[in-house]
Amino acid sequence: MSIKITSSVTLALFMAIGPVYAGASQTDPMTEAAAAWKEGKFDQAEEAFKRAIAADPEASLPYARLAAFYLSRQRAGDAIAQYQEAITRDPKNARLFVGIAVAYLHEQAYGMARAMVDQAVKLDPALANAKKLRDYVDAKERLLAKAHVAGQPGVDHKALDKNR
Repeated sequence: MSIKITSSVTLALFMAIGPVYAGASQTDPMTEAAAAWKEGKFDQAEEAFKRAIAADPEASLPYARLAAFYLSRQRAGDAIAQYQEAITRDPKNARLFVGIAVAYLHEQAYGMARAMVDQAVKLDPALANAKKLRDYVDAKERLLAKAHVAGQPGVDHKALDKNR
């Protein structure tokens, strides 16, 4: 089962990671990337994000925005790599951990998704979308465990249902 990210979820991730550079000029690569992405010029958007990274390789925001862009394009593996770069530069940003958790969910790496969302909650216990994501991962893991057990002969499934 694969998880599809809607454009509204991707936009929410994009906006939650941080504000667009205040007072950015038309030649600012982050502004160009956002505009190209919005217009559906995906190759241009990706290149502009990469130029933003090259211009300031120690800033986490360009990596995070490129990661969100990759998620929107169903490129979870690329998103994970970019979120890792962003986290390396800003390890206390709980929202980056939420983003990478979503990317891991796309890869069906539920253990990694759980670890990342747990870190997000640890960094910011009040982060509502982290708690919601943790609940989703928990439910997904229960569902997968139940499906796995359902395939096992001789298991009392009614007893399992009562314990869940």
